[in-house]
Amino acid sequence: MTRVLVLNCGSSSVRYRLYDGSEVLAKGLIQRIGESGGDAADHDEALRTLMDRLDLSGLAAVGHRVVHGGERFTASTVITDEVVAAVEELVPLAPLHNPGALTGIRVAVPADDHRLHRRPRAALAVWCRLHPHAQPIQSEVTTDILLTRG
Repeated sequence: MTRVLVLNCGSSSVRYRLYDGSEVLAKGLIQRIGESGGDAADHDEALRTLMDRLDLSGLAAVGHRVVHGGERFTASTVITDEVVAAVEELVPLAPLHNPGALTGIRVAVPADDHRLHRRPRAALAVWCRLHPHAQPIQSEVTTDILLTRG
């Protein structure tokens, strides 16, 4: 099957689901990030802990919910260095949420991650502005993977 990790890095939490096809292998919530008594000191710590906990073997893609992509992004987007730079520029549009999403993008699957047999096929951003009801993004991510494998 196709494993997909979906991350929703909010202002003070990280929600995640790891799918294998339509089966949910793992899901959870790291909350009160940066708060006294919270689950993690910052998003970096939360995500590194999460990535160490998950079995990422066979991972095909990582989907990231990003709150605001401005006028530039109107559909799910393969994440490149240019997309990351653009999201950084757009932080003023979502100053509480986009920084967490950027950390998720940077930490989720670094190039030197020795636990993976290969790097994910794709890392995709799905823009919350396009999904205002925060619908699950796994199906869109999976569809995009299939379309970009050509």
